[in-house]
Amino acid sequence: MELEKNKSVQIWLKELRGRYKDPNEINLRLELLKKFCDVVAKNPDELIKEVYNFNSNPPPSAFYCEALLVDYASPTILKKRDYYNSKINEFIKELEGTPSVRDTYGNIIEGFFIYNGIRMNRKPKVWSHTGRGSMNYGKKNSEILIFKKNLICEIKMSTMDFENFKSVQIWLKEVRSRYNTDEINMRLELLKKFCEFVAKTPDELLNEVYNFETHKPKFKNRKLYNDKINEYLSGIVGSATARDNYGNMLEGFFIYNGVKIFRKRKVWTHSGGGSPT
Repeated sequence: MELEKNKSVQIWLKELRGRYKDPNEINLRLELLKKFCDVVAKNPDELIKEVYNFNSNPPPSAFYCEALLVDYASPTILKKRDYYNSKINEFIKELEGTPSVRDTYGNIIEGFFIYNGIRMNRKPKVWSHTGRGSMNYGKKNSEILIFKKNLICEIKMSTMDFENFKSVQIWLKEVRSRYNTDEINMRLELLKKFCEFVAKTPDELLNEVYNFETHKPKFKNRKLYNDKINEYLSGIVGSATARDNYGNMLEGFFIYNGVKIFRKRKVWTHSGGGSPT
């Protein structure tokens, strides 16, 4: 499905391009809508037709517009709106982040309908917390796969080549002067998977542990990401030495960007054959 060929997306994009000058902001919204369409198995034009009972003779200059709102929404259409509102909330429930962040993504999807002349009147979901920005989905932490890709991180990193992040470019400048192509690619893949694991882009990772405006470290976050590195390494099969080397590679990303995180090495235990327990 080529999203931008849908007439409803063209109308939406006209508004977005008038508001956002950064292409990444627009691409993120397009990718979010695309993923929602994949979840509900509808293309954007089909979504619009699902939730509005259009006039048989709409204004000649409009496909979807505010003028159409003079028509009443039948009970069937209202039920469909409720259905897709619940689908929006189900979709954003799978995204990790604070309540305000996830509701912002819900607002973006709802905005697609609004700019096409349809008011969904979605009720934002009341999210529950299990501590510092972590959502309670009724699952134990042990049930969450360590390499589970976070959707929002995937969206952010799909809008631009991983190597185009400024922090990655600085890191690569040093790495390329020291290692061959295979070793460089291995380090890139390691960093990318760690970013997916913590649901942050490389640039966001640096801003999480260091305040570049005040030039002061964020000590609590630094400890948090030290722990996250060790938690990530615990999911990699290998000897204690190998896993600690991977940890050093990740720490090197911060160091080459001028940020020291003083990672505490974890004491790994073995169950034989180089496979960590």
